[in-house]
Amino acid sequence: MAGPDTTEIHTANGTYGMTVSAPGAQSISLAIILTGLEDKYVTNASGTDEWINGSITISWSADLSQWGC
Repeated sequence: MAGPDTTEIHTANGTYGMTVSAPGAQSISLAIILTGLEDKYVTNASGTDEWINGSITISWSADLSQWGC
């Protein structure tokens, strides 16, 4: 737990994924890419603030947008 006048920063970068396949040519892949994702928690005399900066990219291969994914 943060005390007075402290800042905690947690940063995440990387690519995470999953592939599901069946016999034959059927398969789908999910990729989640984190770029400069930063969670900051600041405590000072005027209170506390917490925020998240960065970007998350999620994509399917083959394109599953026709089914709302």
